[in-house]
Amino acid sequence: MVSWCESENQVGSSGLRGLALKCSPLHPRNARVPDEISGLDAGVLIPAHKKLNRNLWWPCFGEILRFSWRIYGAHESGFLTKFWAVNVGGFQKIYFMTIASGNKISLARATLADRERVYQWFAHSDLTTRTMGPPVFTQHSVPSYETFCETWLPHYFDGTQPFGGRGFLIRVDDQDVGFIGHGPVDLFRDVVELHLWLASSEFTSKGLGSDALHTACTWLQSNLGVNRFLARPSRRNVHALRALRRAGFRETDLEPRAVQSRLELSPNTYGDDMLMFHVLDMPPARLEVQPGHTYVFVDSEFTNLTGPHLISVGAVATDATAFYCELSDFPVSHCSAFVRNTVLPLLDGDAVPHAIASQSLAQWLSARSAAGPVVLISDSGFDRWAVADLLGCEDLPAGVRWVRVPVKYELLDDMARRLGLRRHHALDDARALRHAVLRNEKN
Repeated sequence: MVSWCESENQVGSSGLRGLALKCSPLHPRNARVPDEISGLDAGVLIPAHKKLNRNLWWPCFGEILRFSWRIYGAHESGFLTKFWAVNVGGFQKIYFMTIASGNKISLARATLADRERVYQWFAHSDLTTRTMGPPVFTQHSVPSYETFCETWLPHYFDGTQPFGGRGFLIRVDDQDVGFIGHGPVDLFRDVVELHLWLASSEFTSKGLGSDALHTACTWLQSNLGVNRFLARPSRRNVHALRALRRAGFRETDLEPRAVQSRLELSPNTYGDDMLMFHVLDMPPARLEVQPGHTYVFVDSEFTNLTGPHLISVGAVATDATAFYCELSDFPVSHCSAFVRNTVLPLLDGDAVPHAIASQSLAQWLSARSAAGPVVLISDSGFDRWAVADLLGCEDLPAGVRWVRVPVKYELLDDMARRLGLRRHHALDDARALRHAVLRNEKN
């Protein structure tokens, strides 16, 4: 993972102005710091007067990344990672590009600078008549750019609400060929809706759409913890139906109105919408422990399941350290009866503002990753949401990745009883999760 900043930055005590680049993880002790780069803690500072040469290598995330005008690397997860370096206003910028790669395409995070171009593909390409406007969709007119932006809000392009929706560019080699976005992730009902369109007809009939759908579903499960994916094309859009079926989507056998009501979906767009689902198998219920890694088991408490506000986060690590915080800004009026009766009485009472808790968690995780790779473990996507909500960004700190390990509710109850822990206290539940997961690993 790489995070970048546009403006002037001061990193450490150097006072140099340039780009703060964080890698996952970066261990200067493993290699000599190249002359072109000043290494500071877990990051790299690229001063404004420096230029990256084409043969600069740096150890990152257990693999080697080459920092050059076009940068390639590999995540530990196996996803191809691509970066792009440009010179803007005297600053070297490195954009985090590819998050996942399929057989034919790769997915890159869209930015606000892409929104108008994405709109043009949507509303003014030679494919537009397949989804809106005359002659087929006379009741579904082509939206203006302003109307488009009312639906595709900034967070779809800046990553500030990763569970609220995100957009990605579909790329083939170095060419952008389309867009795929997901709406709000409903962790309670375990479903998220996908939307996809290609830039023009020259990219159709090549399997790019179905590959993008499959790649997005796999990435979303691995990173956000959702397992069921929904698309709602018109029955008249035979091209979309074909791509969805190739990607494993199937029409529900249940009565559509009942499904729409149960999932609390927004109103249909076309009147002949098909509800097509793709359901992935749950991830393995076992953890494969690797030497040299620190495993952090995390749990959270929140106000309710359908519109949660974070209450507390607890984490315990295999290096014998722990983290716990309670937040002072959650609305008590939003708490469910269960939370009011069971969770709130267990709180320690030392609540802090969101910003302080966010900084504390980021520093604690970064301290763990300074010693080597960190794997964040939870049994639910809700806890991944909690970490994202607390940190306020879509990426985990440098050197940290998340893995979901499903654990039966009854097993956690049993572990809490055996260990004398308070069930539904975030820190104690994290301890119970650690014992349950590591016991399964040993068995």
